[in-house]
Amino acid sequence: MHAIKRMGILYGKLGLSTDASLIERRGSSIEEAADALEAKDIPEILRYVFGIGRANAAPGFLSHFSNQDPTFDVQPRDHEAALLASAVVAFEMERESDLNGLLALCLVTASFGGIRPPLVDDQLLKLGDKTLAHAQSAATLVPPDRRYMKQPKELTDAATSLQNSNINVALPHMISSIQQLGKYSEANALAAAKSDNDILGYVRRLEDELRTHWWVTGGWSTDAGVAFRTLTPIEAALRAGKELADKNGNKLGLFSAPALLSMVIETGRKVAIKDMALTEAATLSNRVWRLDSFGAEAEKSLADLLPVTSALGLAALSDDADDWQPRFKRFTNIDPRKKLHPLDIALQLYRERLVLRALEV
Repeated sequence: MHAIKRMGILYGKLGLSTDASLIERRGSSIEEAADALEAKDIPEILRYVFGIGRANAAPGFLSHFSNQDPTFDVQPRDHEAALLASAVVAFEMERESDLNGLLALCLVTASFGGIRPPLVDDQLLKLGDKTLAHAQSAATLVPPDRRYMKQPKELTDAATSLQNSNINVALPHMISSIQQLGKYSEANALAAAKSDNDILGYVRRLEDELRTHWWVTGGWSTDAGVAFRTLTPIEAALRAGKELADKNGNKLGLFSAPALLSMVIETGRKVAIKDMALTEAATLSNRVWRLDSFGAEAEKSLADLLPVTSALGLAALSDDADDWQPRFKRFTNIDPRKKLHPLDIALQLYRERLVLRALEV
């Protein structure tokens, strides 16, 4: 795994003269920690990746290193904790697992388009982008052709034995034939159910895509009840990011989301859309809508990993007074005066809604 090899390089970049044999042992701990990683653990480990860990108590993933090294004494605030967290995340994304797509989505989202980079591993976001793109593509594959399941040899052998037996010895072969026939029928039923579910899932995705297509083509904001082109660029961007997440049920997001959002936000505008600071973006759209849509999320446990959601919610909760800005910067480690293009803000908010939905927060 490249993640474990890169871990040794990162130790050198941090200026730590850690023994090579110890680094090698920690490689097995990386694998152990990745094996134990669950969706509910993603927020905690990402906080250490980005250096925004809030608890003084050791996070759960560090416990796997003390199993291999009784002298392990890395503290939560140490840069080495961020290094190990990054290695675990990289290891999990590099291998095929049920979690790597969600982990990549959460990593890319928490990075805020690279505005908040990982504390020690400058290659992690590239891996996250690659892993997410691969997972998004895999989620939209057409179901394969269904294959015929031949009768198993055990069934044909049992039937042959029954045909060749007289009535006195036929009963055991009859029982065996019935048993093998039952197994064959059950296997076919399971295969049929899986195939049917794959087809149904594909049809549902096509239905989602059709609804998304009409939403993009119509250019109509469901939440605002007006055409996107009549809204200010930033309000159109924010509403489009939220509505695209609501319209499409793809868990990891659409690979084409940037293009779709661009079409919705830019169509019909004669003036170029300009960059703006997050402080402006958080206060220029309808406050009641922001309060209803983001107020509660801005005070939940994931707020520090979802900067646009937090900015919108905190500003609305503060009646758009400036006192939300120091609080935002303190727990996200992001300067709210940073300027961004509204399209980037739309994509970021879209991904944040996916993370909220995936982690059921």
